[in-house]
Amino acid sequence: MKLFLVTSLLIGGVTARRNAFESIKRAKQVRFLLSVADGSFLDTTESLDPTVDWESETEFGDVTVKYGVKAQISTKEGATRTAWAGAYTDTDNGWKIAAKGDLDLNDRNSVDLELDLLNVEMDTSIGVDATLETEDGFNMKWAELHKATETNLFDRPGNLDIKARYTFEDSKAEVEIGYESDATSAEIIASADEKSVKISREVGDFAPFLRNAKYSVTISDKEDNTYQYERVLDEDGKLSAMLKVGDKAAVEWKDNGWVASAKSDLEGLTPTNPEVNIRREVAF
Repeated sequence: MKLFLVTSLLIGGVTARRNAFESIKRAKQVRFLLSVADGSFLDTTESLDPTVDWESETEFGDVTVKYGVKAQISTKEGATRTAWAGAYTDTDNGWKIAAKGDLDLNDRNSVDLELDLLNVEMDTSIGVDATLETEDGFNMKWAELHKATETNLFDRPGNLDIKARYTFEDSKAEVEIGYESDATSAEIIASADEKSVKISREVGDFAPFLRNAKYSVTISDKEDNTYQYERVLDEDGKLSAMLKVGDKAAVEWKDNGWVASAKSDLEGLTPTNPEVNIRREVAF
């Protein structure tokens, strides 16, 4: 069994992709990770693993350009170091455009590219991922069209999401349809190789461990059923759990900045290779 204790010191806020249009206000960030395995500290280079995450921005007319570096200071093998830059602008006809590139400083043979377009009034977005390599040139990786709309089926207001995506590497087309109304939601994902349905239901003030909880089951024609449980404890707390019989199980508890999680592979219902993680992030 492995136990990892992680202490993080953050300067500024953190915003992660894939919403390219979220305002990123991360000025500087220094993170220190302290790891414990099997009850003892790892050696010096593995136990203390600082990561520098720095960002700045500038304006060129109507275009905002943001750039930064995220790098592990450690010299150990596999330490990640990435430089990135992005441009963001609005058009006169209501479209928001974001373009971003990531360069692996350890390799420097390719750049990962992202292009996102969003029209809020039309509830429509387009996302494209690609790579630019020194040997193979420009390669498309992934593209998605997302359309959202409000519905009123059977006199019940709801929201309908339709996503059509294509993965160029394996020539895979996929359609995802999501519907939500009141406390019930459904999600259908279909491709030529696999089809799955996820049904979720929120429960109101019913019983102590059921109160304000959300239950989900995912049924697939290729994998075993997946069962999920989520419960909001308060404005700073949340409990979630996931079970796929014969595959894996996971639990995560968030409370006032602390996050405790546990996961394990399963043989039937017997846990194997359990792992526990406890961390806290302090931002100022």
